[in-house]
Amino acid sequence: MRFLVFYRKFCESKKFRVFITRPDMPDIGIKILREKCDLTIWKSPIPIPRKDFLTSIRGMNALFVTIKEKIDGEVLDAAGPQLKVVATISVGHDHLDVAECRKRGIRVANTPELLTDATAELTVSYLHDDE
Repeated sequence: MRFLVFYRKFCESKKFRVFITRPDMPDIGIKILREKCDLTIWKSPIPIPRKDFLTSIRGMNALFVTIKEKIDGEVLDAAGPQLKVVATISVGHDHLDVAECRKRGIRVANTPELLTDATAELTVSYLHDDE
């Protein structure tokens, strides 16, 4: 949901360039982004090699990543000063250098409630296994 807030702020006024690191990201998000943004999507479900990632993100305004991509100063430098948003489809954000992003004025978004329902359902199913 946070990514959609950034999308509205940055994508609606111009053709925002977004790099997505996996082809199997949720369809609803891709559809929304595709309407207003210029998307580049890594074609393989296998994590993008670092070298390819660094060359693919040049000139991008936003990165939509997973926990497999480490976002640090090297990545931010490779993307360039026009990078405004880094969004991760993960609960945690240990793979993101949030302090470096903040220093550069780059917004960071994650999906903190992503697994809440699944975790609760799994816990309840374990409780019923003993019966």
